[in-house]
Amino acid sequence: MFRQLDVDENDLVAPAAAPERREPLSPQAELRLGASPAPLALRAAHLALGTDSPAAVLALDLLAEARAMALLGGLSAAQVLRIATQGGASALGLGSEIGSIEAGKAADLICVDLENLSAADADIAAAIVFGAQRSQVSDVWAGGRSAVASGRLMIFDEAELAALPGSWAQRLALGVAA
Repeated sequence: MFRQLDVDENDLVAPAAAPERREPLSPQAELRLGASPAPLALRAAHLALGTDSPAAVLALDLLAEARAMALLGGLSAAQVLRIATQGGASALGLGSEIGSIEAGKAADLICVDLENLSAADADIAAAIVFGAQRSQVSDVWAGGRSAVASGRLMIFDEAELAALPGSWAQRLALGVAA
């Protein structure tokens, strides 16, 4: 389940200010690539959660990665959410600037619609990690700006984005360089 980082990646995720090396994980990609699951509970303080290439798991879905990490690693939902937020910030050596909602820190935020979850008495962390799907992320704010509102992209034209793959496929088929 754990991928060995190469020298360049270690330099990115373990700046000199970070006391220990941290390892970003994509549990789904690791499993799909045939790596054996390993217990994470003992290493929980040293992890960051991320997604891998869509070629490895067919989607970039941090909620699915969180669920896989919790189930395979024997971690609680709260631990996994902490790894996905504070763990990533710490791995980048930015724990004092990002990774948690605090006065003076920069934050990108999401809103997860939990209305349709059947776990009425579950805690919020468990509802998000074990029940929410990426389609339930209704709103996103990045750098203080609304990026997604009610499930619709705000900072890009959706029709233009949808047309890009076809446009590039046509250009490649014709052998025309951009």
